[in-house]
Amino acid sequence: MRRDNHKEVERRRRETINEGINDIAKMVPNSDKNKGSILRQAVKYIQMIVAENERMQADSDALVTAKFELDKAILEKNVAEATYQTINVQYEQLKRDYEELRKKMDELGDEQAAKKQRID
Repeated sequence: MRRDNHKEVERRRRETINEGINDIAKMVPNSDKNKGSILRQAVKYIQMIVAENERMQADSDALVTAKFELDKAILEKNVAEATYQTINVQYEQLKRDYEELRKKMDELGDEQAAKKQRID
């Protein structure tokens, strides 16, 4: 009886292992029917998936960095444009002020010339 129990337990263990190997064979592309070959191909497939995942993670990290740099550049561009607008407004005001001062200087010069002529 003890021997029969052991045989039954061992048979279930083998069935569970075989079912697992068959499930793996269904998931691994181009797998053979040989259990050892299935397991070797599964290891290679998993290694390939891990490497691909690492590559994709590196690409994702690079994209995050690129997006950060792009956002930073856009922000700097917006600040530069705002600064340019401010400087341009100040320039236009200074230009108007200069023109007004130039007219006043010309008027003063004309007045002094007229006074000089009257004196002479």
